[in-house]
Amino acid sequence: MIRAIVGTGTLLNSNGKPAANLVVNLQLQTLKGGWKTIAQSRTTQAGSFKLRMDGSELKNLNVMPHFRLAGGRGEVLAENPLIEVGRTTLIVDFGKTVRGGQANPLRDRLAKSERESQTLKAEKDVLMQRFLDAKQTTKALEKNRDELAAQIAQKDVNLIDLKAQLEKTEMPQSGPMDDVATQEISRLKLQLLSSEIALRDHKAREDTLNSRFNGLTSERDNLKAELDELRGAEAAAPQIGTLATTIANSLRGMEAEGVELADARITLKGYLADGGNRFKPFDAAELSRVDSKAASEISFGVRPKSSASDSGGRAMPDVVGLTPASAARILRPLGRRVEVIEVPGKPVGAIITQNPAAGGDLPPETIIRLMVAIGPQKES
Repeated sequence: MIRAIVGTGTLLNSNGKPAANLVVNLQLQTLKGGWKTIAQSRTTQAGSFKLRMDGSELKNLNVMPHFRLAGGRGEVLAENPLIEVGRTTLIVDFGKTVRGGQANPLRDRLAKSERESQTLKAEKDVLMQRFLDAKQTTKALEKNRDELAAQIAQKDVNLIDLKAQLEKTEMPQSGPMDDVATQEISRLKLQLLSSEIALRDHKAREDTLNSRFNGLTSERDNLKAELDELRGAEAAAPQIGTLATTIANSLRGMEAEGVELADARITLKGYLADGGNRFKPFDAAELSRVDSKAASEISFGVRPKSSASDSGGRAMPDVVGLTPASAARILRPLGRRVEVIEVPGKPVGAIITQNPAAGGDLPPETIIRLMVAIGPQKES
């Protein structure tokens, strides 16, 4: 159970210096009321901030929560933070946020992809935690049910004994009953009535516990089935390095069967799995159950051979986001010279820029240059 929400990060000005003593608000997206401020604080001299709130705000949410960071005037400073789920604490990390800085589409796109991957991993951890909690609650209910069954059995025995005593007391006497006998009969009847009421109450409690037990058992089985399905889907998901090749081979097969392709762009929604090495696309049913804003996207450009320019009938494919090895398999049939240039950037080992651009002409003398990210630039 989440008992606390903690938002952390560092706020910087556009010149890279700390933004000190500024009001920051942690906002939560609710189902009906939109964005709601749940915690407020000020940045320190170093620009860092820490906002803390109890976890009651999450009780009515049935989906993964969405947070953002806003300034004192309501302006949005950061969205899509990294979310880490502990046993009792939900950590919302905005990292280093530049206030009023220039946008860098490539950097923002990579950062968003990393945050989305972390958010989906956190959602998976929440699902696992709910499964474990349901399992523990089921064990506790099983114990309570057994104890209650034992109490009911004992009450049944006591009830039989009381009925026997009452029948024995009400047997015809040889002489008139005195006041003591009459009082004893009344006492036994009252005790018998009380025992019957207590027995009905215990049986009602047993029915309630059985209903809760069956409900939790069903929920546990459903969660386990969802978790098994999720694990199986992740294991079968294609590797990112071969995804473009797989789609290209499918398109070639369609062309071979006589299907004419027009210029288009294929966009897949899903999430990163296996430490970012695999991409699991959502099917229609899965996409209807998740927030599309929390899904990662991978896009591929499609340009049929008939739309290529007069440069030998060849056009430059889109290889941004692939590894050099995967790009080499795609570019090798073009017969052009390829140069790989290492540049600072993320994700490490992926192509972040290409020249010519996707769809560009490829005359025979063209040299294809691929810029591959090698990580952040080291300060001298």
